[in-house]
Amino acid sequence: LRGWFGEADVRRRLKAAARGRRAALNGWAATARSLAAVLRRLPDEPGEAA
Repeated sequence: LRGWFGEADVRRRLKAAARGRRAALNGWAATARSLAAVLRRLPDEPGEAA
């Protein structure tokens, strides 16, 4: 984390990469739906097979 936040050049590169990737992502609503679908497939009780 120090490398990410402590070095301006690294922050600039990460920021540019994130902006470039943003257009290809589906957004938080789609992400939440996908995560909810995965969680629904988990067993109700610990130790049960899915």
